[in-house]
Amino acid sequence: MRPNKSPLGLGLVLLLIGLSGCEEIEQVQDRFRDMTPHEAYQASLSDAGLTSTALGRDWLLAAHQSVQAPVEISLPFQEEGFITPEQPSAVGYRLTIGRGQRLTAEVSLTNGEETRVFVDLFRMAENEDDPPRPILSTDSVPGTFEHEPWRGGDFLLRLQPELLRGGTYTVTLQLEAQLAFPVEGYGVRSIQSVFGADRDAGRRSHDGVDIFARRGTR
Repeated sequence: MRPNKSPLGLGLVLLLIGLSGCEEIEQVQDRFRDMTPHEAYQASLSDAGLTSTALGRDWLLAAHQSVQAPVEISLPFQEEGFITPEQPSAVGYRLTIGRGQRLTAEVSLTNGEETRVFVDLFRMAENEDDPPRPILSTDSVPGTFEHEPWRGGDFLLRLQPELLRGGTYTVTLQLEAQLAFPVEGYGVRSIQSVFGADRDAGRRSHDGVDIFARRGTR
């Protein structure tokens, strides 16, 4: 396991580089994080001597290749596929999440027995030579998870079952706006006047947004 890192030390480092950019801050945060379930499982395979076996090496290679050569997709997206237990495999998808958007992912694997499935969401680094950084990881499948990035960018989703496990997997990905429409039961069609619209024959501009709804609507 990684040694515990001081929260105070992390705070001081982030303060020192606070003006250097978002990418640098995320790089420092990555150094202070705990291991992901996938990384912890990989470490357990190494401790057991399994990473030196043919199956262990194939499992590690599949994980690496799914990150190095992911399938580029656009959202919404849904796919069903099959992973053979005897042949270690992993699936990787590269996608874009814009600022103000929320990713919702549903992942399941069916094989008739209890299986750990590692799902990792990475942010792609601005420098293509730098490795992707894990920002959300779980081994609780089937399940649904969401991610709302504080800045937009390219991301990578990887799905990989534990060694000697497989089955039929289903991945469903979609994007939603982070902020819901402020008036319950209404949408953008109810907006009759937008911010900056001309008023009084152009002598002034509107400093608000007018939403028309029935009296008493929340």
